[in-house]
Amino acid sequence: MKQEMRYIYEVYQEKSFSQAAKNLFISQPALSSSIRKAERGIGFEIFDRNTLPIRLTEAGKLYIEAVEKIMAVERELECRLSEMASLNSGRVVVAGANFFSARMLPPVIHTFVSRYPGVDLELVESDSMALYEEALKDNIDLIFDAGVYDASLFSSETLCEEHILLAVPSDNPLNRRFAENSLTREEVLTGRHLCRDSGSADISAFSGEAFLLLKRGHDMHRRSLDICRRAGFVPRTSLYLNQLSTVANMACQGLGCCFLTDTVIRLLLTVGSPLVYYPVRDPSAGRDIFIAHPRKKQMTKAMEMFIRIARETFA
Repeated sequence: MKQEMRYIYEVYQEKSFSQAAKNLFISQPALSSSIRKAERGIGFEIFDRNTLPIRLTEAGKLYIEAVEKIMAVERELECRLSEMASLNSGRVVVAGANFFSARMLPPVIHTFVSRYPGVDLELVESDSMALYEEALKDNIDLIFDAGVYDASLFSSETLCEEHILLAVPSDNPLNRRFAENSLTREEVLTGRHLCRDSGSADISAFSGEAFLLLKRGHDMHRRSLDICRRAGFVPRTSLYLNQLSTVANMACQGLGCCFLTDTVIRLLLTVGSPLVYYPVRDPSAGRDIFIAHPRKKQMTKAMEMFIRIARETFA
């Protein structure tokens, strides 16, 4: 900001030329001369000198408004530069379940290490339930997840929303009954399952089928059971597994029906995967993907920047 702007702003704050001159460690005549020069430059008087204390003219109000905007921009710049300076070193430990670590975190990590090469970033892959325990032991800073957590111990930043669909092996005879409502992977990728006019299968019709579920304690285990119970049955489970990616691959082998998220369908499964999908109209069918961090842990600049980049990536 120009020196004359600082001088004018100081007079505006103090409503006194003499006090402003003392604060600025210059003489009052020098201050007055500098402000007169600025007024000649804009073609208007900034201060009404006929009042005590002095007041702004209408032109002066516009001038001060512009100065405050310039000051805000300068503060933001200083803040950003300070953040960059403080990120020449440091460390951040980011964690996620295998699917998130393999499929969703790579672009976030790529951007982060490109912007802040001086920060040591470590990625931890594990079962999501174990990650929260490690975070409370101070071994993990940020958890990329879509499950459940203790809100009294963790805070979270929502990144995006995902939706649950019923996935059925394509050779299952029931698919003929609901052919009008079934979706291909390509249709899921276009968001067809989110359209209100897209049909859905009667989930209760699959009550006699074998289901693949995540183990107890996983958010998708609870949601899958809730969906089935509201449909009037308890699923007959053939396998309990630890990773949603494993559930998807087992379903592709025809080992049972399962519930998958559109994120898994989009990022893990490929064209021609032997599954068909049905939208699920149930309160448990939507959930957030988020970054969680322990409340007791002080948020560092590296953590803040990683969260910011994650938001940018999934906006």
